[in-house]
Amino acid sequence: MKNRIYFRKFLYIFIFLGIIISLSACSIDNDKTNNTPPTEDPTTNEPETPLPDEPEIPVEDPSTTDPSLPPAEEPETPIVNEKITLSFTGYYQELNGVLDTDFKKKLHTLLESTHKKKLTYKEVWEGLKKVDEDPQNSNNVICIYTGLSIPKANRDYGSGNSNDIWNREHLWPKSLGFNSEGYPAHNDIHHLHASGKLINNNRGNKDFGIVTNYIGSDTYGNKWSNTTFEPKDDVKGDIARSILYMVVRYDGDNCNGCTLDLELVNGNANTSEIIQNQKGMLGDLNTLLKWCYDDPVSEFEINRNEKVYQIQGNRNPFIDHPEFVAYLYTSLVKEYTDISAFEYLIG
Repeated sequence: MKNRIYFRKFLYIFIFLGIIISLSACSIDNDKTNNTPPTEDPTTNEPETPLPDEPEIPVEDPSTTDPSLPPAEEPETPIVNEKITLSFTGYYQELNGVLDTDFKKKLHTLLESTHKKKLTYKEVWEGLKKVDEDPQNSNNVICIYTGLSIPKANRDYGSGNSNDIWNREHLWPKSLGFNSEGYPAHNDIHHLHASGKLINNNRGNKDFGIVTNYIGSDTYGNKWSNTTFEPKDDVKGDIARSILYMVVRYDGDNCNGCTLDLELVNGNANTSEIIQNQKGMLGDLNTLLKWCYDDPVSEFEINRNEKVYQIQGNRNPFIDHPEFVAYLYTSLVKEYTDISAFEYLIG
């Protein structure tokens, strides 16, 4: 009986000790788990790679984004205005080189030096029969002011006063600069034209220009006041280019001991300032320049210029090269044509 009691006590003690030992083992395992050093990330031992520099962010000019502010001023870029170089073959090759303010002088020299045949006033009759011949009827001439085709045989012999008779019209009136038949300008058929006698008398020696209050007119489109004559529209350019030729050709022409200088003026010419065979004047400059652009070169003009060249030896450059008008009168024609390429000619 006692042995059973001792055995049970021993069993209880053994079970109790087993429980204590088990609890102690669990506590030790927990401590080991808690004391395990953390696993290192192998990448943390690599040296750090520096980050690339961040791009510099430009600072915006507020004037480019804020519409209430005026635009930022850009630095001025100097404009280099290159000069035009002229390059011609044939008749105008003497003008080759840089286009400059000596252009008028060079052109004058060319026109004067090639004016080989200087007609007498009597020879002008035959000259006009050729250069103003009607393309549709070789027996007739065309009147510059009316456009009428008049028989060559009906030249003015002194009687009658109608447009059925034709005579020699000086577009630059001889009384406004050269009243002597001995001077080339008097007989130069670049500006002499066949004209009906009546309309020639109505024109007289009036300046060319715009007429608002006229005292006379005709059915062809011409009108005139006491001082100014305005021709019909389709010959305004023809007349203007003929007059410009005279200004360049007789820009100090030497003849018989005199130097003839013809100049265009604004408004009407002051006849008291004219010195015959030395200084001539005619108006209106601005109107004539405008007419050059309003009425471009016609086929009749081109053919006429060629015929005059065959007779006299020189040409009207403003028919061959209408741009020459702007080269000589740059500041005055800027509203009619683009002058940007040769604006440097303006003094």
